[in-house]
Amino acid sequence: MLLNIVAGLLILSSTQCGTTSEREKSILDFSRSEAGRYRHLLIDPGQYTTNGALYHERYQNHLIGIARSLSSEYKFTILNNSIGFYFDKKLNQRDRLYLGLDMEVPLDETAHAGSSYQHIAVTALETYLKDVLAVINSCTSIFGESEIIGMVVGFHWKIREQRHSITIWIDERDVVRYENKQLTMKELISRSYITNTEGKLIRLLL
Repeated sequence: MLLNIVAGLLILSSTQCGTTSEREKSILDFSRSEAGRYRHLLIDPGQYTTNGALYHERYQNHLIGIARSLSSEYKFTILNNSIGFYFDKKLNQRDRLYLGLDMEVPLDETAHAGSSYQHIAVTALETYLKDVLAVINSCTSIFGESEIIGMVVGFHWKIREQRHSITIWIDERDVVRYENKQLTMKELISRSYITNTEGKLIRLLL
């Protein structure tokens, strides 16, 4: 009985590893000509003040793969010079990095003219976060680095000529729990660190 359970766990583990490996391969499946089309979406390596520059160089193909997947397959608008490695400036822990990006939320300004910041922010998270996390979390090798502890995603939009944004900082372990159905999306969001347009910590009503 015990041997059967152990064997079953080993098979499950092998299957999960294989699946993760295939996900990572799919991110890296692009041509050299495609790479040139998406390089402008990556952070300029000269802007780093952390080991982000090291990881940027080491995983540049992964970053381009993220750009290609989100832009081409999901049709998301990724902001220029935004895909790369970040640290939380408030905590100033430069050895705790987050893989992330900024994207534009496609809004019909007329339809959302009267919508509150809270409503648009929650809608953006509930609509786009799942797909963004699925793509970023495909980069298994990156999250094997001890300094890379999570993901950060900024959502930007414009209403009446004013720019707004919401940024969510997510622990990689919570993303794994979410993918394993141990957390719901609402629980994942609630456990994460969220800042508003002014960079102030906020809590959303989900």
